[in-house]
Amino acid sequence: MKPSAQGIPAEKEYIIVNGEKTPFLCKYRMFFKRQFNIELMDYSIKKLIGKYDFSGFKSIDCNSKNQIREIYYAAVHQKNDEIIIRIEANGFLKNMIRIIVGTLLDIERGKKKPEIIDEIIETRNRGIAGKTVSPNGLFFVDAIFER
Repeated sequence: MKPSAQGIPAEKEYIIVNGEKTPFLCKYRMFFKRQFNIELMDYSIKKLIGKYDFSGFKSIDCNSKNQIREIYYAAVHQKNDEIIIRIEANGFLKNMIRIIVGTLLDIERGKKKPEIIDEIIETRNRGIAGKTVSPNGLFFVDAIFER
């Protein structure tokens, strides 16, 4: 990955616990006790890989002058009771990850079809994306510097 006009490539993760809420992790995880379709979520998130205008996945008060970002890697997997959503990109817009996760949850619950991702990118319409989920569960993992 090479740095771009948007900045240093970075990785973020969003972690959902598939189980009971615990007081020790409640500030650091989102909790659901249900069966998740990880394959559907992973299929859907991979539609985001590429260089696009992500206006449909940004907060209304985002003041970025350029909404074009490139996602290099996007995946959803489960490790024990944790569902891990990982995205590597050349930058992120305000609330971009939280809106992507909200959209994935809508797709997983059957409220939206996976093709909504393509439609959001094409139309840049924030109104058809999922809600902005809680920041609990969102982590900055790494910034990637070339040597």
